[in-house]
Amino acid sequence: MSESENNLGITAETVKLLGFESDSLLQASVKCGLALGTILKEDATLHDAWKQGRFLRHLATLSESYSTAHSIAKSLGMTSGQELRDVIDTDIEVSDIWEASRVRFKAMAKGEAITRACQGSVAAERIVREFFLDEFLEPGKSADLEAVTINQLVEITGVSRQTIHRWVIRGGLPRNESKTFDLKAFFKWYKKHLQGESTNNDQGRIVSGQTD
Repeated sequence: MSESENNLGITAETVKLLGFESDSLLQASVKCGLALGTILKEDATLHDAWKQGRFLRHLATLSESYSTAHSIAKSLGMTSGQELRDVIDTDIEVSDIWEASRVRFKAMAKGEAITRACQGSVAAERIVREFFLDEFLEPGKSADLEAVTINQLVEITGVSRQTIHRWVIRGGLPRNESKTFDLKAFFKWYKKHLQGESTNNDQGRIVSGQTD
């Protein structure tokens, strides 16, 4: 701990964490019980720590959006997406925030795509098919989109095996003789299911990848 940190009663790591977790400087000051604005003016090290915390917070927020690396970089004051990627490759904190945020974003985006695909969006259906190929395709093997297993359909839709069984038995969800499912046929059936055109339309609904 530096002399300035001792005198001011707060460490650089604490300031960085406050910068990351707080909505504003005022909120951060209330959290730590110190006049943080004044402290940051007096100590360059703590000021830099605050800026790093804010950078990580903004990165986390932007990474959980449909923004590209280039647009995220621009929003963070960088010149290009390559500059951001260089920082991600060399800074472990930045890399950790980036990877965790993108994982959350991909999960959210997958859920939204599944919902839109089941409502009849051709573009969203293509996204889900690409997810299926990326998620389940094993090296040296081909994925059969017309023979999706129930476990794979559970993973894709986010609903339970029990819900899928109810859809088959009570809702008329088409199933192959091998007890697998044609993904395209599933989307077609689910769109009708939402419109109340299936045999029984109260057997579950996909909402961002989960049943409601």
